[in-house]
Amino acid sequence: MKHLVRRKNNMKLSQTGMGNVKLNNIDEMYPGQSILLQTGQLVQYGAGLFGYNTVPLLVRRNIEKIITDTLNKYGCVEVSLPTLQPDAIWKNSGRYDHYVDEGTMLITNTNKGTFCLAPTGEEAILEFAKEKLKSYKNLSVTYYQIGEKFRNEIRTRGYLLRGKSFPMLDAYSFDADEKSMEISYENARKAFLEIFEKIGLPVIPIVADNGTMGGKKSEEFMLISEQGEDKILYDEQTGMGLNTEILEREDYKQYLEEEYGITDISNFKEIRTMELGHIFQLGTRYSEMMNG
Repeated sequence: MKHLVRRKNNMKLSQTGMGNVKLNNIDEMYPGQSILLQTGQLVQYGAGLFGYNTVPLLVRRNIEKIITDTLNKYGCVEVSLPTLQPDAIWKNSGRYDHYVDEGTMLITNTNKGTFCLAPTGEEAILEFAKEKLKSYKNLSVTYYQIGEKFRNEIRTRGYLLRGKSFPMLDAYSFDADEKSMEISYENARKAFLEIFEKIGLPVIPIVADNGTMGGKKSEEFMLISEQGEDKILYDEQTGMGLNTEILEREDYKQYLEEEYGITDISNFKEIRTMELGHIFQLGTRYSEMMNG
């Protein structure tokens, strides 16, 4: 016979800091996060560095559960990659100098070598996959993780919105051919939209520029918000949007038509948004650079 023990949390409201607290000078631009700071739910250690108290931590864990449940439903495999990584794998991919020159990667030198606090996970997941995927029969597979990322943001702002340390979901598919890659991409797109819907965030998937990530195609998931830093072009009738950086491409008209079926952007209006997610079709760029 199995015995179930139900544990009750006897934590008092006063212990969370959410009791009678007098709020002063609430930040009008970011009122929610300002209140969390004044009630002790967020503790600031420095510019862009925060500790979580009970309430935001519970919210974060609930969101993480929604993410893992959804991705697992789509057959994705959860892994955990090291945040501290040797500089060699970043030099192999050719991105080390970019992040060093930009000043956004945190680097430490030791008598055992030079290490980086990773701002993203492409290099680490390729090293992982080289050890794990020994045959084409192992494909297609999508690995994902939820963990801390570090970026030495020169201009931190908006409390948790642009910090130096932050939790991030990153997922990577490995496919045998381009058709399989496109299927994995569409599954990721569906999963992201499902996750945002469950959380209650009405995001807009928009055509995006791949930037330093490279690759063939990408989309961003944007939330209309005056707190956002990104300006996009959006057609309210069709629900389609695009990043204004796309217009800097010489072939943007051909690119929009071939990849997204957009032939006319005269009805697109500029609005302010906040980026919540980004998916890419990277092709073989990283695997070739790292001999994967």
